[in-house]
Amino acid sequence: MYVRCDMLTTAQQVLDDLPTQDVVSWNALLGGYSSQGKTGVVIMFLEKMMKEVIQPDRITFLNILFVCSHSGLVQEGLMFFEVIERKYGVIPCLEHCNSIIDLLMRIGQNDAATTLLDNMPFQPDLVTWSTFLGSCHKWDLRQISIQAIEYATNIGGGKVASFRQMCRL
Repeated sequence: MYVRCDMLTTAQQVLDDLPTQDVVSWNALLGGYSSQGKTGVVIMFLEKMMKEVIQPDRITFLNILFVCSHSGLVQEGLMFFEVIERKYGVIPCLEHCNSIIDLLMRIGQNDAATTLLDNMPFQPDLVTWSTFLGSCHKWDLRQISIQAIEYATNIGGGKVASFRQMCRL
């Protein structure tokens, strides 16, 4: 509740006062700080979670990848994506891949994003294609945007119409 009301200091105090902390309560706090772009705090809390022997889960890493992507922390985001399974035992899901595609597209690493898209073990969803389409105008990616619209139309139907206009296709 405190996180949703942007009362993160109070939410943090509630977490600190809990007799038993779990990954769900930590993720709620991480999500709040992540949505506000508080990268340093999010990374610090991940380290604190580990010290408290609270195993991060897929939601923890969605929060971390989100804040890295939106804060331009490319190397950190790629590093977390790289070690998510090996070091933390969390199997990356489509949402993790979408976060990395977003991170790469934000900085113009379109080839790397396309390579990830082509090699990920999941079928791209509407979020995946929307991420590509969201960057098409910024980076003048006419060919990629045409392909993305075709794929997105196949899975998203009418929800894609606004992207056609945004990309001026």
